[in-house]
Amino acid sequence: RIAPHVWLAHAKTYHGGGTWYTLDLDYARVFTLLLANGFQGYVSIEMEGAEAAESAMPQSVSMLRDAWAQAVAG
Repeated sequence: RIAPHVWLAHAKTYHGGGTWYTLDLDYARVFTLLLANGFQGYVSIEMEGAEAAESAMPQSVSMLRDAWAQAVAG
C-alpha cells in the first residue's frame, strides 16, 4: 500500500561484516517491487560494515547498480 508513495529507498550494506549484525537483502527484488509501483525516487547508501569506506563504497555502488539493472531487466 505504501510502495506507490515511496520517493527514497535507504540501502544498508555490510562489506567487511557488520558491527552489530549483517543482513543480506535481495536488493534486486526490492527494486523490482518499487519499480512495479512507479518508483522514480532516490536510493541512499549507509555502510555499516567494518571495511574501510574507500573500498566499501565502490563495492556498495556496484552491487546496487547491478541489482537495479536486474530489476529493470525484469
